Amino acid sequence: AVGAVETLYLTAVKVGLLGSLACPTNGCESVVASDWGALFGVPLPLFGFACYSAVAALGYAGLQAKANEDESESSSSSSS
Repeated sequence: AVGAVETLYLTAVKVGLLGSLACPTNGCESVVASDWGALFGVPLPLFGFACYSAVAALGYAGLQAKANEDESESSSSSSS
Protein backbone atom coordinates (compact mmCIF):
# COMPACT_ATOMS: atom_id res chain seq x y z
CA ALA A 1 0.00 0.00 0.00
CA VAL A 2 2.87 2.35 0.78
CA GLY A 3 4.38 1.83 -2.67
CA ALA A 4 1.07 2.59 -4.38
CA VAL A 5 0.64 5.80 -2.38
CA GLU A 6 4.22 6.87 -3.07
CA THR A 7 3.99 6.28 -6.82
CA LEU A 8 0.64 8.04 -6.98
CA TYR A 9 2.22 11.01 -5.17
CA LEU A 10 5.18 11.06 -7.59
CA THR A 11 2.78 10.90 -10.55
CA ALA A 12 0.77 13.83 -9.19
CA VAL A 13 3.96 15.87 -8.84
CA LYS A 14 5.15 14.91 -12.33
CA VAL A 15 1.88 15.99 -14.02
CA GLY A 16 1.70 19.19 -11.97
CA LEU A 17 -1.20 18.44 -9.64
CA LEU A 18 1.01 19.01 -6.60
CA GLY A 19 3.84 21.45 -5.94
CA SER A 20 7.38 20.36 -5.26
CA LEU A 21 8.50 17.01 -3.92
CA ALA A 22 9.04 16.44 -0.23
CA CYS A 23 12.47 14.83 -0.48
CA PRO A 24 15.36 14.55 1.98
CA THR A 25 17.93 15.27 -0.76
CA ASN A 26 18.21 17.82 -3.56
CA GLY A 27 18.12 15.39 -6.50
CA CYS A 28 14.49 14.30 -6.47
CA GLU A 29 13.07 17.21 -8.46
CA SER A 30 15.68 16.90 -11.19
CA VAL A 31 15.08 13.16 -11.57
CA VAL A 32 11.29 13.49 -11.79
CA ALA A 33 11.56 16.41 -14.23
CA SER A 34 14.21 14.76 -16.42
CA ASP A 35 13.72 12.96 -19.73
CA TRP A 36 14.14 9.71 -17.78
CA GLY A 37 11.05 10.50 -15.69
CA ALA A 38 8.64 9.39 -18.41
CA LEU A 39 8.26 6.59 -20.92
CA PHE A 40 6.34 7.37 -24.13
CA GLY A 41 5.07 10.52 -22.42
CA VAL A 42 3.66 8.59 -19.45
CA PRO A 43 5.23 9.33 -16.04
CA LEU A 44 7.23 6.34 -14.80
CA PRO A 45 5.63 6.41 -11.35
CA LEU A 46 2.27 5.79 -13.05
CA PHE A 47 3.62 2.45 -14.30
CA GLY A 48 4.70 1.70 -10.74
CA PHE A 49 1.26 2.59 -9.41
CA ALA A 50 -0.35 0.28 -11.98
CA CYS A 51 1.95 -2.58 -10.95
CA TYR A 52 1.37 -2.09 -7.23
CA SER A 53 -2.39 -1.93 -7.85
CA ALA A 54 -2.32 -5.09 -9.99
CA VAL A 55 -0.42 -7.00 -7.30
CA ALA A 56 -2.89 -5.82 -4.66
CA ALA A 57 -5.87 -6.78 -6.82
CA LEU A 58 -4.44 -10.21 -7.58
CA GLY A 59 -3.66 -10.77 -3.91
CA TYR A 60 -7.17 -9.76 -2.92
CA ALA A 61 -8.68 -12.02 -5.59
CA GLY A 62 -6.57 -14.91 -4.33
CA LEU A 63 -7.71 -14.33 -0.76
CA GLN A 64 -11.33 -14.16 -1.87
CA ALA A 65 -10.97 -17.40 -3.87
CA LYS A 66 -9.42 -19.12 -0.84
CA ALA A 67 -12.18 -17.84 1.44
CA ASN A 68 -14.85 -19.07 -0.99
CA GLU A 69 -13.10 -22.44 -1.25
CA ASP A 70 -12.91 -22.80 2.52
CA GLU A 71 -16.56 -21.78 2.84
CA SER A 72 -17.72 -24.33 0.26
CA GLU A 73 -15.62 -27.06 1.92
CA SER A 74 -17.07 -26.34 5.34
CA SER A 75 -20.65 -26.27 4.04
CA SER A 76 -20.21 -29.53 2.10
CA SER A 77 -18.63 -31.31 5.08
CA SER A 78 -21.39 -30.13 7.44
CA SER A 79 -24.11 -31.37 5.09
CA SER A 80 -22.59 -34.90 4.94
